[in-house]
Amino acid sequence: MAISLVTAIQLSVLGFSLAAPLGPVNMEIIKQAFQKHKGFVLGLTTGIGAMSADFVIAMTVLFIGSEVLSGLIENDWVRFSLFILNAFILSFIGISAFRSHSVDIREIASESSVSTGILRQYSLGFVLVSTSPWSYLWWMSFGPYVLNLDIPLDTFFERFIVAILFLSGILTWVLFFSALLSTSNKYAPDRVVLLITKGSAVLILVFAIKVLFDATAIFL
Repeated sequence: MAISLVTAIQLSVLGFSLAAPLGPVNMEIIKQAFQKHKGFVLGLTTGIGAMSADFVIAMTVLFIGSEVLSGLIENDWVRFSLFILNAFILSFIGISAFRSHSVDIREIASESSVSTGILRQYSLGFVLVSTSPWSYLWWMSFGPYVLNLDIPLDTFFERFIVAILFLSGILTWVLFFSALLSTSNKYAPDRVVLLITKGSAVLILVFAIKVLFDATAIFL
């Protein structure tokens, strides 16, 4: 049984809804998109790195089932380790961005090679999603939803197509968001860029604090 157009759209919209809300990945895309020379590329690469992690988790859910993933994530020590690691990564990103100066933000892109920046941002996007417990909790709820859509999931190819359709929504958001920010960057003065970057840094630090609270709450 082939996937209907309506089901394909549903999966794509679900992916878009996962990517659009404000979170650490989007804040990092904002921070990178306001670099002067390669902001669009770095912002986009960050999103693709995050999308790659979502793909790995999605294929895990589609192959081993959300119940197995749920059993792993519900282990207190596994969740605690993920929360602590994610909080550390977010704190490092936030503090580094907050300490940036206006000159650093505009010129950092010209001080490192494009390939180095792309690899760094791809890895960062991947790590942000793969260490976030909320990513796994979201996908655990997504698994049963896919099964209820009555889509064919018997072969690797069918499961791969389902994951790709879902990720197409995420990619749509990442492309739109990165393009919008990089276009805005062309008309933004240095002071505005600095405020946006520091604002993003503060929000990332807020996320880090929240993750730490969630970590301590596990054993209370």
